[in-house]
Amino acid sequence: RMPKKGGPAAVLVEGLRFPSGGIVLQGSDLFFGDTAWSSALPYRLLKAPVAGGAPTVLAEGPTGDNGNAISRIAVKGTDIYWIDKNSLRKVAAAGGEATTMASMSKPRDLIVSGEYLYWTESSALASGETRILKRLAASGGTPVILSQTGDVPQRLAKPVRVEPEGHGAGLVETVDLVSYQIESAADRDSLLHPRRLAARDEVAGHQRRWA
Repeated sequence: RMPKKGGPAAVLVEGLRFPSGGIVLQGSDLFFGDTAWSSALPYRLLKAPVAGGAPTVLAEGPTGDNGNAISRIAVKGTDIYWIDKNSLRKVAAAGGEATTMASMSKPRDLIVSGEYLYWTESSALASGETRILKRLAASGGTPVILSQTGDVPQRLAKPVRVEPEGHGAGLVETVDLVSYQIESAADRDSLLHPRRLAARDEVAGHQRRWA
């Protein structure tokens, strides 16, 4: 950990193997994964205090596959969700038994939006690799295919409102986006995929920008 404006870094957790899945902050805890890249040792989903300290193992992956690791982690309420090489899994943030919510092929990304989990995966077809966008209720059920084309992004991003500071015109950094409608128009729920960083855009008042 280090100050946003720069400065010396502080070590929060020591003794990790190869970190994986990124870092997710929820309340006063950090959630992250590590792996040994060994078929004899499982990957681990870990929790540690944001102030630093010894990590707690919340869940472990199966053994027998040295290429399996956590690739993405998402949090909703008191539950932690993650994807590994071939499955979507869930465990309570307080600990307990982990459950498998769905099987998948070559998962790429995972996010939580509203009451749903969204992820992308790939399917190797005779005509080439096809990317698939799926949705599943956070409470469980049957996954729904929302899109199955080469245009589905590997990475997903949630919309974030950006407003200029103060009043009147201002300058904000923005991102060009491609929107994927995943609910009815009335729900106004879209997945956004950042394509590239754009130049600074002039914004009048408190006009919305997505990033």
